[in-house]
Amino acid sequence: MTEKKYNWMNTISLSLTFVLACTVVPWYGMKYGFTGFEWIVFGFFMVFTGTGITVGYHRLWSHKTYEANALFQSWFAFWGAVAAQNSIIAWSRDHRDHHKFVDNNEKDPYSAKKGFWFSHILWIFQDTRTDKDYGNVKDLLANKICVFQEKYYMPILIVGNFILPVAIGYIGNVLDPHPNGMVHSMIAMFLVAGLLRFVLNHHFTFFINSLAHIW
Repeated sequence: MTEKKYNWMNTISLSLTFVLACTVVPWYGMKYGFTGFEWIVFGFFMVFTGTGITVGYHRLWSHKTYEANALFQSWFAFWGAVAAQNSIIAWSRDHRDHHKFVDNNEKDPYSAKKGFWFSHILWIFQDTRTDKDYGNVKDLLANKICVFQEKYYMPILIVGNFILPVAIGYIGNVLDPHPNGMVHSMIAMFLVAGLLRFVLNHHFTFFINSLAHIW
């Protein structure tokens, strides 16, 4: 029996962000509150990252169900990276294998036959892909936008999840001062548009692999 190897970066980051979203966000909301502007930005971030995965990663690149110009591809590539579910190339490689071997225990990266929690999140905690075979995404390897996003995936992720929400909080406070001051405006925006959105966006996507397949 092959020994399970864990991806500790995924395990720690996804577990920690979930715990913080369930504790710090409601605590901060009860103590200081969130403004309408902060929830509006949260909504936009949810839509942008969600469509980055569903419209971009899934329909545009994995299944190639339509074509898009460089501007739209760049938009979806940015928000797909902010969604923090891997690069276009890696995500599409796994998804194409998933469709080729649906719920096959050995070849489907997130087979629902291995149980709800495996298909929902445990497959991300484990190093289920030890090979470097990208043979099923040669078309994406020839796409300059996909290659660029692959190369700069982590910097884009950091900018979109940390710097951008804080910057919007700062700008929002300048236009409409926060009742608790500038610092709280930036913290609150990070907590809802960054942290809470990050966790919800993940699990909404994960439910497609787990809940939808099992039901």
